[in-house]
Amino acid sequence: MYIYLIIKNKQIMPYISKEQVKVKREALKKALPQFKMSITTDNYSGIKVAIMKGPVDFGVEYAQLNEYADYREPRWDRDTEQYVSNPAIADLMETVMPILNAGMREGHDDSDYGHIPDYYTWVHIGQWDKAYEVVNA
Repeated sequence: MYIYLIIKNKQIMPYISKEQVKVKREALKKALPQFKMSITTDNYSGIKVAIMKGPVDFGVEYAQLNEYADYREPRWDRDTEQYVSNPAIADLMETVMPILNAGMREGHDDSDYGHIPDYYTWVHIGQWDKAYEVVNA
């Protein structure tokens, strides 16, 4: 079990409550009703969103998405040896990330670990043990 220290209203470790996750889960399900998602907390330090089923073919069965990547920009794919872009993933991230980041404060800087956010966010298409499934709308 983690112990979270709060000194002078400043959180020392990343933390997200079950209530915050519940609010974000409801907002995500309202924003993306066509998708089946798994939305969980990870040891109270972050929120993990896995898109499991939906009508959009993202071209992958499993992928860990980077919130800072521009999926519209063509990038070299060493497997296919071609430049590829994925605007469908970009559209998804443009919907998901504002909801996940809503209400997040600046976090704080730590001399050992650098910048520490209020909580972490992870977005996946599928899960490592269960592939994303394209279904008809």
